[in-house]
Amino acid sequence: SGSSDPENQTLTYAWSQLLGTTMTLSSNTAAKPTFTAPSVTQNETFSFSLTVTDSLGRSSAADTVTITVENNTAPTANAGADQSVHEGHPVTLDGTGSSDPQNHALTYAWSQTAGTTVTLSSATASQPTFTAPTVTGSTTLTFSLTVTDTGALASTADTVRVESGRPAFPADMDTETIPLEAGIEGRAISLTKGCYVGQEVIIRVLHRGGGRVARRLVGLTLAAAAGADSPDAQVPVRGAGISHDGRPVGQVTSAVFSPALERVIALGYVPRALAEAGTRLAVEQAGGPAGAVVTELPFVPPVGAG
Repeated sequence: SGSSDPENQTLTYAWSQLLGTTMTLSSNTAAKPTFTAPSVTQNETFSFSLTVTDSLGRSSAADTVTITVENNTAPTANAGADQSVHEGHPVTLDGTGSSDPQNHALTYAWSQTAGTTVTLSSATASQPTFTAPTVTGSTTLTFSLTVTDTGALASTADTVRVESGRPAFPADMDTETIPLEAGIEGRAISLTKGCYVGQEVIIRVLHRGGGRVARRLVGLTLAAAAGADSPDAQVPVRGAGISHDGRPVGQVTSAVFSPALERVIALGYVPRALAEAGTRLAVEQAGGPAGAVVTELPFVPPVGAG
């Protein structure tokens, strides 16, 4: 629509695509045609040419416009560390650890998924507050956080992340974690890419160690089925000890009450020999060790999984 004619004659428009995966314009002759940006695995550039013609049939030189479609990866929600508080005390939830791979600004959406109902100061703040309710016994309140970037791409909820067995950085892994330990080798390792940091370690594990690592991230289901208001549904804190026959063997990295399973579930690292589904372990809680069973991941298949 910024095209012009010295004599102010009516213009006709002719658009054509010069570069990029072929797109279908809403109209090749409109002043402002539209198209839907495609999903891309990496940033892709599209170029379009415009020629305008006046009512006497005289055409302009072509002008071009370049549009870059960015690969937008979903952000990661981090609902913060588990907390233990006294009734009647103020509590602050903390979603500021959430992140976006493209550093887009995030919006926040909190919801309560289990426990005595409380009122948040804001369901859309990064750090909403509430007052711990008066209770008759140990009670666990569970909150879910979803974050959305400026491209309207939403994260999985933090609770859903654990149900789906998806480890997050830095809760379940850090710069010292080998991808095979966290079970993310299928989406985190390239065997064809050129040199990258940590490649030597990966090659040694795969080719000399047969893919075996000393520890594995596993799913843990606490043995007692209970509602969220039950003391049995107490969620272990990050770093809670995992033991086998009374011997410390690992630590919990993430834990939530799963509304879908009505159980407390957790992710944690244990020695390879104890990573088999069905292995019975114990997880440290405020009231003492709670029975837990190594569970095949994901606990709950992601929506749309066949």
